[in-house]
Amino acid sequence: MTTKRHSSNMAVRSATQSPSVRSRNLADPRYFHLSWMVTCLFMGFASFVLYAVFFKLALPDAICVGVLVTFTLLCGALAYKLVEQRPQLIFTPMPWLLLASGAYFGFGPLMYYFGDDEAKAYCQAVYPVTVQDVLRVTLLNALGVALVFGVWRWRIKKITFATPKPVSQEAMATAIMMFYLIGLPPSCLTLLSGWGLVSFTVPSFLNWLAMFTSAGLVCLTVVALRRGGGWWLLLGAMLAFDVAAAMASFSKFAILLAVLPCIFGYLLYRPGVRSLGWILVFLLVVYLASNSYVTYCRNHGLDLPDDTVTGRISLAKSFFTADQESEGKKAEQIQNWWTRLNYANAQAFAMQQYNEGSPGNSFSLAWIAPIPRILWPNKPIIESGADFYKKLTGGETASFGIGFFAEGYWNGGWVYVILGSIVIGWIFGTITLLIVKEQAAGNLWILPIALLWIRSGGQVAGWINAEIVGPAVFTFLLVILMRFLLPQKVMLLAKFGVNSVKTSRNLRQVPQPGIDSEP
Repeated sequence: MTTKRHSSNMAVRSATQSPSVRSRNLADPRYFHLSWMVTCLFMGFASFVLYAVFFKLALPDAICVGVLVTFTLLCGALAYKLVEQRPQLIFTPMPWLLLASGAYFGFGPLMYYFGDDEAKAYCQAVYPVTVQDVLRVTLLNALGVALVFGVWRWRIKKITFATPKPVSQEAMATAIMMFYLIGLPPSCLTLLSGWGLVSFTVPSFLNWLAMFTSAGLVCLTVVALRRGGGWWLLLGAMLAFDVAAAMASFSKFAILLAVLPCIFGYLLYRPGVRSLGWILVFLLVVYLASNSYVTYCRNHGLDLPDDTVTGRISLAKSFFTADQESEGKKAEQIQNWWTRLNYANAQAFAMQQYNEGSPGNSFSLAWIAPIPRILWPNKPIIESGADFYKKLTGGETASFGIGFFAEGYWNGGWVYVILGSIVIGWIFGTITLLIVKEQAAGNLWILPIALLWIRSGGQVAGWINAEIVGPAVFTFLLVILMRFLLPQKVMLLAKFGVNSVKTSRNLRQVPQPGIDSEP
């Protein structure tokens, strides 16, 4: 009888404890952790109160500051919680879309309240906005992000996060060789195009194939961390070449893309979020440092006698040797880095254009994205940045982005915002399922696709045709090629993760996510 009573008590105790166990599972990425949400909302409300009381501004301004701070914190906290619970998700586009949305659509417009007068005047000169305009575009972006995240979460509801299979040293070396063989030719052509040395339009799929080179650098970082020695020298040489080429392109985004593969290699070698904060700080430092350099080179680029590699090197050299005080760089005169994060003015203009009966037509170009430029040499540019820049400023020398959600409104109002966000969320969910599944199987060929979609998520301020439609078609064709069309022997080589009995003897599995299979 005592034993039965004891068993009964144990059953009752476990039943009563199940709710608490279930509540702890709220940290699962299926939910947004309640404490994080409350903290973000409280900090947003506190910023509203402080701004209203200490700066003594009108109520709409204080509300706008509170909304922007809350949106920024919610996007950042949600991205952090996703990666904290499932480190594999850092190689999928969703966390990067959240981080970029917080930076571009939340932190960027705060420039109107905390930026210097020159930065405010510069943005207002592009297109003047009011408090109501900023609130309207923030509502637009918040709705878009919420829909994308909700559909993405529904799409991956049956996902299984398994510990990836270990990858041998030999398989990793094979991956490096094949990635560079595939990616180097299109990478060099893309660089020449960025330097203005190619007279024709480089097909978009060559830009996407260049991701194979970045994937090779990821694997090279993992091998260097495992083995050290001469691998560090090879890694340093390849990284130096990529950074130098990016600096010669005078592009901050290119410089960031040059260093990101090494960071992803480190996260593959040692997954987790303990170093994530320091990595974000490092990327911020790289962005700010490259902003000063790129601004200087672009401002003095007209002084070049001819746009050649030698001329670009000479201009880059002058940045480090010239008297910066006498040069009076514009990056120091205004907060150029902050103005580049602000898209509220361009988004407000896009919404105003639709409301006045002048909608955009960028979505009508989506059908031509799958057609190779080889088959259609005069194929129109699927990105509408130059056309929008001309409408906004009247100039023809630059390109402007407005973001996925503002582009949807520009084309068809709130209906297109909702439909476009649903499609993007579904595509992101499908890509996440593919990446997580192939990573768990130890198939390194998925790395170029993962890097391509990380870039697409981070380019939420870009154009849907260039960042979503084109990469989706490219990914579909590449998956078909890898899974069904290649012969079996080639497929075994292409999978990169098939370990022989000889090499698997030397592996020591680590019971954590990642591919760090060797000390």
